[in-house]
Amino acid sequence: MKRKLISSIIVMAMILSMVSVGFAAPVASDVVGTDYEKATIQLSAVDIMNGFPDGTFKPEQNVTRAQFAKMAVVALDLDDAAKLSAGTTKFADVSADHWASGYINIADQRGLIKGYPDKTFNPEGNVTYAESLTILVRAVGLGTVVEKDGVWPANYVSRAAQEGISDGVAKPGNSAAIRGDVAKLFVNTLDVPMWGATGYEDDGSVKYGPLPGVETMLDNRLDLTEVDEDDDITVNAVELVKSTLDADEIEMSDGNVYTLLNGTPADYLGLQVEYWYNDDDEIVWINAVTDADDVIYDSVDTATATDVTLVVDDDDDYDLAAGITVYENNSAAGLAAGQYGRFLLNDDDEVTFAYLFDFDTTGFVSEVAGDEITYYDASNANDYELDLADYDDVYVYDAQLNAIDADEIAVDSVIAFWDDADEIHIIVTNDAVTGNLDRAKDDVVKIDGTNYDAAAAAIYSNDDKDDFATYTVVADVDALIGEDVTALLNVNGEAVLVYGASEVSGDTIYGVVTYADKGADSTIKVYTKEDAEFNYDFDKRADLDDTIVYDATGAAGYDYYALATAADFGYAVVGFELNSDGEIHKDFVPATDMVKVEDDTATVANITATNGVYVLNKDADDKYFTAATADTDGDLDIDGNDTTVNFYITEDTVLVKALDSNELDPSLETYKSVVDSDITNQVAVVMGDAGRDADIVVFMDNAFAGTDDDDFYGVVTSKPEFDGDDWFAGINVFENGAAEYKLENKADYAKAYVAKFTVNTSDEAVADVATIAGFDTLLDTFNDTDADGIDDVDDNAVDAASITNAVLVQDTDDDYIKVGGTWIKVSDDAVFYDYDADDFEDGSYTLGEQVKASKIDAGDYVIYLVDSETGEIVAGLINLYAEDVQDLFENGLK
Repeated sequence: MKRKLISSIIVMAMILSMVSVGFAAPVASDVVGTDYEKATIQLSAVDIMNGFPDGTFKPEQNVTRAQFAKMAVVALDLDDAAKLSAGTTKFADVSADHWASGYINIADQRGLIKGYPDKTFNPEGNVTYAESLTILVRAVGLGTVVEKDGVWPANYVSRAAQEGISDGVAKPGNSAAIRGDVAKLFVNTLDVPMWGATGYEDDGSVKYGPLPGVETMLDNRLDLTEVDEDDDITVNAVELVKSTLDADEIEMSDGNVYTLLNGTPADYLGLQVEYWYNDDDEIVWINAVTDADDVIYDSVDTATATDVTLVVDDDDDYDLAAGITVYENNSAAGLAAGQYGRFLLNDDDEVTFAYLFDFDTTGFVSEVAGDEITYYDASNANDYELDLADYDDVYVYDAQLNAIDADEIAVDSVIAFWDDADEIHIIVTNDAVTGNLDRAKDDVVKIDGTNYDAAAAAIYSNDDKDDFATYTVVADVDALIGEDVTALLNVNGEAVLVYGASEVSGDTIYGVVTYADKGADSTIKVYTKEDAEFNYDFDKRADLDDTIVYDATGAAGYDYYALATAADFGYAVVGFELNSDGEIHKDFVPATDMVKVEDDTATVANITATNGVYVLNKDADDKYFTAATADTDGDLDIDGNDTTVNFYITEDTVLVKALDSNELDPSLETYKSVVDSDITNQVAVVMGDAGRDADIVVFMDNAFAGTDDDDFYGVVTSKPEFDGDDWFAGINVFENGAAEYKLENKADYAKAYVAKFTVNTSDEAVADVATIAGFDTLLDTFNDTDADGIDDVDDNAVDAASITNAVLVQDTDDDYIKVGGTWIKVSDDAVFYDYDADDFEDGSYTLGEQVKASKIDAGDYVIYLVDSETGEIVAGLINLYAEDVQDLFENGLK
């Protein structure tokens, strides 16, 4: 779908005393907001004076006599005559091929400009203010009258002031005129009544006066009619709100409809305007003149049939004028809470007009890639994608409804939008405040001493925009108080997102609490992986759980030095981060970051903990535990009464034995000692996500025993070949690499198979036949006639569970894949290959390239082997990529 970006609803952001918007040509960058802006736009509209190709006007640059002559001739609509008059001039210094020869000839013929006594014109000399005023007074037909009255230049300067030509320009007459002032002089001249011969005096001389019909240069020479501020005309409708109008048409409050030659009609909707139009009802110049004090950009807080209260400008209610016009999302509507846009007031401070948006969505932008925008919705903290290419018309505005380019939408922009069919309207704010979060309430955040309301739909992030949640109560951002934060603001200056990062230094520290004291400072002594105890203070005193603090009386707290069988004995296992001051960070939450243990008696039921106490089992050399979260029958073994999960053991797992001789005396266990041990029904504290790596395991007692295995796992990379005595095949083996292996039984191996095997005393690879799987098992499944009797794979086909030796990947996450509802870890050194898809359609298969496990995506079919020691996937094949599944399902195998 082809997209076009439409600029719309422009109101100049730099407002002085008036809302000033005028478009006939782009506004030169060096006059925006200056006293020259309006005049330069007007002259450009009638092609009397234009800017430069680089987008500037150069208002301080001097004007030559030749340039001024041309401007005067064009203003008198004599441009064609000047072109015909190009050539020889009577001035010695103006050659026939001079670019301005025709204009100088016409200016001379019309008596606008004269040369010097030496018969020169000095075309490149700077025109002075006195000369400029003289030429303009003559251009309106007053030359003959002024020549009779006084001495030059005083007579011309005086008459120019009388006619208003020099209004706003006060420079010495003999100084060089600059472009900005010249533009103002010309604009002042355009509506001066033109003079000419109107009859004869009593003495027979020619009588001079204003020409009949009060003709001006604007209407008589340029054929334009002027509507000025005194006419009190406002823009009543444009195509966006009135479908009978064309895209370039504009309807005024007096009922007249005009075609806007330049600019966008919606720029002026509801505003009072002045403009010039021609006999074809085409507007060549337009300007909004609504007083800035009468324009408000705000949201509706409450509204009744007679008045409205706004969100930001909330000092007073505004009465609604009789016959008020209200548009919501470009349709006639009433006022309602939540609408945002432009409100116009009359002299009685009544709202007469409102152009408003009711947004479907508000959020902040997290990523921009061309037309695709990823944003987080402020109402639910979920991320979504918005593709501008899906729309025919894209309207983008800033908070003052100025049209902006779509590339103003950037990371951290707050966007609010609504869409309708093939068009979308987006308001963008790029306002942010950064500083210390002094305090917060449910609906207010105070940053560096300034209060900012939280938007009705707002989100927050405590981890520097890694994760987001909805901001509904002050407790949501409590962890950020006292930290540097950033708040992204919406059109009302309300915080849509508040985010920051805790000042955390280093990784999470795991250990066993051997003492706690809640005095002036909350302090705990922790045994860590350094095989030593360290004291740590809490950043927030209240974060230390009172129940683990030692009390010598035994009335409350734990006695860390008693026997484990004592009633008040106890300790805790913790995981925490430090702030930049070396204190336990205030994000510490006892309920999730601390496990309390009170004794070590015979059954799990007697162990009190908030979380993380398990019964562990593993075989020797296994690199994972099978863990039961509750032994419901109290027999301290894992049986049919238990729910189990796996925890993986890594070199980074902190392994601690808590007790020695029935007393708290933590000691480290090595990774090898745990992996090499059989562990049966051991009660332990485990911190970490179930199904993933354990961060810390604290055993209450230990018993280790184990044996080694010599299993190999790999992918067969070449078909078996006979060397005259034995069969060999290439196998890429996990942790050993690719090599040639002598085969005990050639039939057990085929290229592109995964296999588990051992090596016997004859150095032969002895296959575990039950684990061997290859592509043909999957091919056979897809070729089988399915439930509806048709030889293909469709909605009635066998499901993934029926595909022998191949599994559908449901999800992936870093080093894990999810199959059959279960996460399984993939070893960093796993051997994975894909197949050559080009050979698949004819039913054959060829081993493809070796790939990393990260190549696997949800929707792929995989064959894999799990190392019985580690519980990790160590070898496998990607049978079918997700992108190929659809074709196979639709067409089956050829």
